[in-house]
Amino acid sequence: MNFNFGCQNARSSASCPDSPGPKANKSMTCVAGLLALLFGMGVAAQAQTAMYSGSTSAFDTTTSLGPQGIATDASGNLFIADTNTETIYERVRTGPGVYSAPTALPAPTPNYVFLRGLAIDPSGNLWVADYANGSGGQVYEYASGSFASAPIKVGSGWTAPWGIAADASGNVWVADSGANSISEISAGTVTMTIPGSSSGISAPRGIAINSAGNLFVVDGNVGKILMLPSPYTGAATQINTMGFQGAGLIYLDASSNVWLTEYSTNLVHEMMASDSYASILNWGSGLSGPVAVWPSADGTLLVSNFANGNNGGIAQIFTGAVNLGTVAVNSTSATQTFAFTFTGAGNTTIGSPRVVTKGATGQDFADAGTGTCTTTNGAGNPYVPGSSCTVVVNLKPKAAGPRNGAVQLVNTSGTVLASALVYGNGSGPEVVFPSNTTRLTLGGGFTEPLGLAGDGSGNVYVADRAGNAVKEIPVGCASGGCVVTLGGGFSSPAGVAVDGNGNIYVADFGNGAVKVMPAGCADSSCVTTLGGGFSHPFGVAVDGSGNVYVADNGMDAVDEMPAGCASSACVTPLGGGGFGSTTGVAVDGSGNIYVIGSGSVKEMTPGCTSGACVTSLGGGFNTPLGIAVDGIGNVYVGDFGTNEVNEMPAGCSSSSCVTILGSGFNGPAGVMLDNSGNVYVADKGNTAVKEMTLATPPSLSFAATSIGSQSS
Repeated sequence: MNFNFGCQNARSSASCPDSPGPKANKSMTCVAGLLALLFGMGVAAQAQTAMYSGSTSAFDTTTSLGPQGIATDASGNLFIADTNTETIYERVRTGPGVYSAPTALPAPTPNYVFLRGLAIDPSGNLWVADYANGSGGQVYEYASGSFASAPIKVGSGWTAPWGIAADASGNVWVADSGANSISEISAGTVTMTIPGSSSGISAPRGIAINSAGNLFVVDGNVGKILMLPSPYTGAATQINTMGFQGAGLIYLDASSNVWLTEYSTNLVHEMMASDSYASILNWGSGLSGPVAVWPSADGTLLVSNFANGNNGGIAQIFTGAVNLGTVAVNSTSATQTFAFTFTGAGNTTIGSPRVVTKGATGQDFADAGTGTCTTTNGAGNPYVPGSSCTVVVNLKPKAAGPRNGAVQLVNTSGTVLASALVYGNGSGPEVVFPSNTTRLTLGGGFTEPLGLAGDGSGNVYVADRAGNAVKEIPVGCASGGCVVTLGGGFSSPAGVAVDGNGNIYVADFGNGAVKVMPAGCADSSCVTTLGGGFSHPFGVAVDGSGNVYVADNGMDAVDEMPAGCASSACVTPLGGGGFGSTTGVAVDGSGNIYVIGSGSVKEMTPGCTSGACVTSLGGGFNTPLGIAVDGIGNVYVGDFGTNEVNEMPAGCSSSSCVTILGSGFNGPAGVMLDNSGNVYVADKGNTAVKEMTLATPPSLSFAATSIGSQSS
């Protein structure tokens, strides 16, 4: 059966949608309304809102006792300037979230005296601002490579160099706080000095430069952030009316958002370029004297936590989804603290925080009860704008496999004000009963069921293509009378998926779109379109971080969209293309992506963008359509052409290890697994949804038998 309609092999065809561009920056500059739907930010129809302010944990508390400047190189290796030992440490990144033990770099002679800022130039050279060495401070450079040699001294006449930054051309800029000046170093020589008397900058501390060559500087005397536009002949202007007490080193991201720490409030601030720096977002909780912020290669923020009980360290702030790791089934993970900040114009009391698995409470994630988010802000006082509170969460998986959830801050009416995604994995064996092939028929009234997905409560969602509808089968529903139609405006929907918040994603085949709606959405008014540039999306999947994967049948492609992606600009093709007639996509707890295309099953590693990281699995299929993966890597395939559901163990690469899990279907399409490991099948030809109770222990009943006799 051919499902490859529309613009086949036509990414570049003028008659087809534009080709997706590179993945967008995952900053808070995403469309506000879309993020409100996905993460519950400001959904309530009232002035008071809230935002997720990050989740903070310790990163390095043993070696860097008085950290100041921090920086990472192109490989993600971390460098730390520690004023307690006057040493620069390197931690080599050996994998996602994994770093070597700190190694001390050789020191100059005489040794450092009050280390401040660090910078890495495009060639990988490490630059150091030494605030008080010699008669008034020094600037040093380590040559790129192993950093095995002592640094060389660059320039002279410094008074108190504090911040340091490198531009895209390799020029290095130094904020000399004592001299009220900013200097440019080109090819190892100071070629320009901008005095404070002409620029209006006094006691400069942190410094950064954007792609246009504009300098951003922390004015240490007035505690404000100033911008000095290229070519630096005029005066600097303040980019925001706010003043900061104890602002130090700053960082500028690819979108020109300014990141800075404020020592007095123990916060990290993000100043948004998208509205000319009028908006400021606050990040972090539990920091103590932060002095510098820098992004890690793993998508987190690293912060120099200078005053942590006179025993500082590097803190890590997760600004997106938080991974609680792999935990044995029924064991409990370490806790993680999630911060929320109240915004808007009004004061409010809130309800108890909710911690959910795919929208359902009481599952794999729990509120540890030690956070500060209570119904009121102490003594019955409502929360005021700018105040913050925390929710402390742990993971206790009920079954093996990926556990995707969210932490939700709700108002007294139960409306989600803000939420943060949390995920992890359960580990341990899965107990199944292959002989228990009981087939339960769920719901009813379908016309062409294709895609299936389930939430944390056990509700099943069905993409009913010929009915142009997405339908919900509530737990225990065994007839058409209890099936609920969700959303609206769909045209031949073919795939569905559910995220940690319980939001439902739809591959809207006929409209060439991917859409999302909250649980319980009853009409098209609460349906939002994501990404763009699709032809005929057939399958859809979502991981614990909210990234969405799309099997685009019309483009023979698999695409990835980061959470909040609202245009084709942030859609990334995966695997180098060439899949052919893609129909199904699934993702496991490690981020590996499984794809059905042209009658074959393939696996890609996370972020795979070429054929080199694509592996073929199994074999012997006829017309596979739907795919799912369980907690131990077994892959399940609905084979439309053979009327079978097949199972492959993890790593199966030929037809010899493919087994028939169930037969006798009539055109099986989508497959899914519930939290216990039961397999659900969209039995298209029978217009039915069926459950194979593989994880439910079988019950055997024997007729009365005389003592000493043997039953049938």
